[in-house]
Amino acid sequence: ASARWRKIPEAQRQAWWASAGEVHSEPNLGQSKTLTGCAHFVQINCNLASVNLPMVDDPPPRPQFNPNPVAELCIINEDGDTRLKLRISGPLAQHTIVLGAAPVSAGVYYIDHFAMLGLLPPPKDGFSDITDIYEARYGKPSAESKIAILTKQQIDGWQDQPKEVRAIVPAA
Repeated sequence: ASARWRKIPEAQRQAWWASAGEVHSEPNLGQSKTLTGCAHFVQINCNLASVNLPMVDDPPPRPQFNPNPVAELCIINEDGDTRLKLRISGPLAQHTIVLGAAPVSAGVYYIDHFAMLGLLPPPKDGFSDITDIYEARYGKPSAESKIAILTKQQIDGWQDQPKEVRAIVPAA
């Protein structure tokens, strides 16, 4: 994305700078700064690439996000098989990215290492089953371990704030 930035015309770079004036970096030690045009371009295009969409040369307008509809993580045993399902309570955005952390002890509170698992599978009867994408990364979680999932909505490369849900794997 940064190599592409150097190849777009100056008028497009100026449009990214203008668009970036409304975008702030993630707070670090309580401080946040306005992004540069290049950082904004790279951020949007990397977000698009993360869901296998083509890069854009013009800044997309900032969308209005509805509240994240992922309500809770439900972990259930179905015929001896543990299933991880996200309950969906409203309309989904253009894309919903699912990130997960490795299973931890039920007593662990602070979890900060999340990896991208994939896109939220289409819901069925109000639930999206994320078992396959979770187990592809971390394997089957053991009973009484804690699972943490982050979801982020994405529209045209813009992402909203992540939403975290957690649950403990029930004993079989």
